[in-house]
Amino acid sequence: MDMRRAYMKSRPARKTFRQRLEHMVQELRKEIAAGSFKPGQFLPSEEELAKLFQLSNKSVRQGLHVLVEEGLIEKLPRIGNKVTEAAGTVKTAVTLACRTVLIEQARLDLILERFRAKYPHIEVKLITLDYNNYTQATKQLMESKALDIIMLNHMDFMQMAECDGLELLERFPPDPNAYPFLNDLFMQEQQLCAKPFAYSPVILCYNKRHFQQMGMADPDSSWTWDTVQSQAELLSNRDRYGFYFNILSDNRWLVYLLQSGLTFARDERGRYTYSEQRLKECLRVCRSLIANKKSFPSYMAESERDVQELFLQEKVSIVMTTYFALNNLSGAAFPYDIAPLPYTHAPATLLQGIGWAVNRLSPEKEAAKLLVDFLTSHEGQTLIERHTLSLPALKMAETETNDTAETESESLSGSLRKPTRYQLYKEIIPSFTPISDLNLPLAKLTQLKQCLKYYWFQMEDEEQAVRRIEEMLNAPLSTDSYRTVQALPG
Repeated sequence: MDMRRAYMKSRPARKTFRQRLEHMVQELRKEIAAGSFKPGQFLPSEEELAKLFQLSNKSVRQGLHVLVEEGLIEKLPRIGNKVTEAAGTVKTAVTLACRTVLIEQARLDLILERFRAKYPHIEVKLITLDYNNYTQATKQLMESKALDIIMLNHMDFMQMAECDGLELLERFPPDPNAYPFLNDLFMQEQQLCAKPFAYSPVILCYNKRHFQQMGMADPDSSWTWDTVQSQAELLSNRDRYGFYFNILSDNRWLVYLLQSGLTFARDERGRYTYSEQRLKECLRVCRSLIANKKSFPSYMAESERDVQELFLQEKVSIVMTTYFALNNLSGAAFPYDIAPLPYTHAPATLLQGIGWAVNRLSPEKEAAKLLVDFLTSHEGQTLIERHTLSLPALKMAETETNDTAETESESLSGSLRKPTRYQLYKEIIPSFTPISDLNLPLAKLTQLKQCLKYYWFQMEDEEQAVRRIEEMLNAPLSTDSYRTVQALPG
């Protein structure tokens, strides 16, 4: 039977008895849900199941009893285990929460539509939570069992860890098909708390027409921030500015901290230690860019959408962006491309990762796991690659879909145009740096941004900014410190 091949392929290696038993029950439940075993059909014999899952006959009977209790099968003495009629009609409801932006940037709607068609007995309820206190909101909803699955980015995960929320999350083995650096974003004690779904480094995006009009070479990996400043001045005229980014976005200003090589550590007295010289260099680079009125507009973006709109209107020539945000540039009336982020001391860029976590308290935990497995499966990941410009977490999805016929890819992607240098991310992987490398709690990073505002907008000089930062780092955290953390992808 075809199912034997599927079981053998997915058979766990070197797992404990309990893990093998749970694996058998989960696989049988999946196959019944998918219609591979229809009502009235019999499962493989207990002897066959024992061989396939490396279990004793007694253990197999124990697992089958679980399915009997769930009403999925009935045991007919001396005949076998038959799938019940009720198995084809039972509906399981799973509630999934994410930010609205993920629906369009990863075509979550399309992936869920495919899942519903494949598993019609599982009803998926999608709710969007666009709160500044997203982590606290989802944590409370999980504790009340109102959520089965939540989207987490790396900042969310860090905040969940700092708020003792990781105990609510089901554990997974590391995904061998995902990039190891994405698994690392969601690991605790060698266990995966959220399965990687999509990711992006921060990159540059530039208007090719502006560069061509000025007879300038495209940005490349040799660019420093000094290069950006000089080239942006040349690109600027009365109708446009050369460079812009949202200084208040946590996915932007943190780039300069990461590139400075700064790390924060506590000494024996519990006080933070760090290189003051590197901090000052970081402050100067950032302020020199935004204070240059020849090339940087006096415009306060409220969101990344504002930055994208300026770029689409050709009001700016170069912006700092991500692969996620490229999805919003499909209507560009001009050619654009991407380039590596300029650097200070050494090439480094902020790595954004998104994963799915299952609520350990969920009454529908098995159905929730099935959905997360699908979201991060080859099929689900391929839909991201074919219908968006976001990067799927699975290497396999990227490789296989990039090898398909170009005409097929274009028909699936619709109006989305891939930049010529779309594959750039593969070349800059060594520069990917998560914000956790700074070794600062998110609450302190939030307070650090508040300190930097005085300096960025020239209300304090460098020495005053350094003193303010020193005092902030070694002051006790308040209970409200996390409320302003922004962790939106894009």
